Amino acid sequence: MKKFILLFFLLAKMASAEEWSDIDSLDRMELESAPMGVVKMQAEFLDSDLLKIEVLVSDMLTPVLGSAFHLKFPFEDLAFLRYEPGEFLENGGDPFYLVKAEGSEVVFGETLRRDDNFPLGSGVLVSFYFQILEEKGFSFEFDRGVVSTLDSVRQDLDNIVFEDLFVERVERVFSLPAANNISFDSTRWIKLFGLLMGSFGTAVLFIMVIKRRFLIVK
Repeated sequence: MKKFILLFFLLAKMASAEEWSDIDSLDRMELESAPMGVVKMQAEFLDSDLLKIEVLVSDMLTPVLGSAFHLKFPFEDLAFLRYEPGEFLENGGDPFYLVKAEGSEVVFGETLRRDDNFPLGSGVLVSFYFQILEEKGFSFEFDRGVVSTLDSVRQDLDNIVFEDLFVERVERVFSLPAANNISFDSTRWIKLFGLLMGSFGTAVLFIMVIKRRFLIVK
């Protein structure tokens, strides 16, 4: 009987240890798959033919040394004009830049020096300016995107999410007050004038007939 009870407790302990091992494995998998930061875009129409695309980093949990990516855009509808550095890495030091347009891509690279301060958190990485050649919806896609840090040597961070963007201009239509929507219809006014004149003539003729009959009776 004692051997049976001891065997029961040993099996229960082994099952409990295996269950906790499974839970620890799931927790490690979730932590390993959790995003360590996000790179995304936002758009702004500046004029009738200018479009600004801001590339932002968000929720960076590891100090950032630099970033690089290819930004695909519809080059038949947009023409790349220039870039403007953002404050995210600029606040850490004096970064190096590589920016060039190649067909339907803008190749971008930015990195701080080893002795600079590597930032965390969120901020604007870079802004791109495009001239609109044809008005329509525009798709922007990241390709070969990396965010790097420095840990003895430069290394790319895992689990960085790069979010693409689709943007189109939304024209706002304002309705004017009803009083301002009244248009001048000449035909309508001529008909109304004719109706009034006809009514006036009929009234005058009726008064003249009444007067004539009154004079005859008198």
